Amino acid sequence: MIEAIPLQEVVAILLVMAVGLASLRLLLGAWRNADVRPRAWRIAALLGLQAGSALLLWFTLWPPTRPIKTGTMVVLTERADASPTALGGEFVVALPEAGPTRGATRVPDLATALRQHPGVRRLRIAGAGLTARDREAVGGRALAFDAAPLPRGLVEVWSPWQLQAGAAFTVRGRVNAVDGAWVELRDPADRRIDRAKADTQGRFALGGIARSEGLAQFQLHVLDADGAPIETAAVPLDITAAEAHEILFLAGGPSPELKYLRRWASDAGLSQHVNISVGGGMDIGDGPVRFDAEGLGRFDIVVLDERAWSGLDASRVAALRDALRDGLGVLLRIDGPLSGAARTRLRGLGFELRNARIPTAVRLPADPSSIDANPHPAEAADPATSPDADAADGVPSTMPMLSRQSVRIVAYDGAPLLRDASGETLATWRAEGRGRIAVWTLADSYRLVLTGHHDQHARLWSEALSILARPRRAASPRIVGEAVEGERIVLCGVASGARMVAPAGTRTPLLPDPRVAQESCAGYWPEAPGWHTLQVEAPAREPWRLHVRPGNTLPGVRALAMREDTERLASGAVPEALPATLLPGPRWPWLLGWLAASGVLWWLERSRLGRRSGTDNSL
Repeated sequence: MIEAIPLQEVVAILLVMAVGLASLRLLLGAWRNADVRPRAWRIAALLGLQAGSALLLWFTLWPPTRPIKTGTMVVLTERADASPTALGGEFVVALPEAGPTRGATRVPDLATALRQHPGVRRLRIAGAGLTARDREAVGGRALAFDAAPLPRGLVEVWSPWQLQAGAAFTVRGRVNAVDGAWVELRDPADRRIDRAKADTQGRFALGGIARSEGLAQFQLHVLDADGAPIETAAVPLDITAAEAHEILFLAGGPSPELKYLRRWASDAGLSQHVNISVGGGMDIGDGPVRFDAEGLGRFDIVVLDERAWSGLDASRVAALRDALRDGLGVLLRIDGPLSGAARTRLRGLGFELRNARIPTAVRLPADPSSIDANPHPAEAADPATSPDADAADGVPSTMPMLSRQSVRIVAYDGAPLLRDASGETLATWRAEGRGRIAVWTLADSYRLVLTGHHDQHARLWSEALSILARPRRAASPRIVGEAVEGERIVLCGVASGARMVAPAGTRTPLLPDPRVAQESCAGYWPEAPGWHTLQVEAPAREPWRLHVRPGNTLPGVRALAMREDTERLASGAVPEALPATLLPGPRWPWLLGWLAASGVLWWLERSRLGRRSGTDNSL
């Protein structure tokens, strides 16, 4: 294969050939024309002007390079006046977000500033940090970051934006520079549903229940120690219809735990089938269930106690194991002694129960959906609900004392499903094929309902169900980045042909990113706040909504995100990572010289100056 010749070499060859041919023509013409021979100085001048004109034309096209000025560029960003940075760089520029500055050159973005000063090898960022618009322009340059202090108020907020009706949710975050801050969560009717005091690091966690379907907007209020409002943040939720899970309850006898568990399932709108053994070969409830692929396949989760587990024969245990591996969820409640044979069967499913000398009285973490963190005087008088000074976080708890079996659950590939306030594991789950199975040692969660903690009881079981039950819906897309007006995000798990519909009805096709084609990711740049809806042509599925936050809200959250992104750039920067750069010099002097030389050459070729005849011997 013939390699392409660079343009510079081609032009150089053509210029040399042109000068050579012109010089040869001039010498041959003077030699053959004996009657009118030019003088020697004329020939020398013409030859020199031809070569000089060609050389000047070459430098006009490719002027000689010159070393450029290198150094450090100080980049002023938002709140740069609050930064202790000393403006000591060779170049000082201010991005559009920076406030009024003196001695700095205003630039529309960092890329423009670097094009104006290509010799910059080091950057010093002062202020809040670089936005997404400027981060890619850093390239391989060394970067130092002098961060401005974070603003007062919320700097971290996390909450789910889509969940099912009846499900519990948690709002977590962090407050900055507010001593003794209190945080409240209010529902769309402006009723307070949770209140908590931020810890010494400013972190907090609030909880609530998504009670009805539709788009809802909760409010998060930050108050100082005296109760004065500091900041308010919206907590938008897309509450969808609860999945129509089918639950199979198997019990070796009636119990309060089963009673309140069934009541919770009924309130949550879940279909249930109950089979309770009362002894003597008699069962009550909805009738027996066929233990085969078809009979168990219509259920999403089986909840059984240790007596029902012990009463299963080998064929039913095998059928339950096959259904589990096919996607069924199983939760085994241990609220009594378990026989050796039952423990052996359980070991075949990856669990081992070991007797242990551990306290049987436990307390769950403080109720995340209580109205107030301080107990009512009537509750404080009850030993079952009195504040516990030995809570894990040192904060008195209003949760009742519950009981558990004195066994430890060992599952080498398991994960905790439930912990008490001290961090002790009360339930563990593990995957088995396509399904999940859990062992539960908490015996009397129904006491939460009896002591007024209905929401905590619902949260407890709804979270367990969401982890263990067979999924019925297609997986939702996931987003990379925070959905903020005017900032790009990445949606992954998006089918081809999908479109995003803005609140105003504008439809934007989502083009797949070839760099992450295996994850079906696409970029999206929301231009308006509000709910944006994902539309998919096939297969048909329920609409998936994404809430986009206005760009002028939660300045502390935005400041922390910019700080962390800029710090990641600074931690990965390598000093003097770019090669030395030489800039071409100005072209206009060479162009003027070429025009002058060409003009003199044109005039001299047509002039009779320096010509002589064959009979003229005076010169």
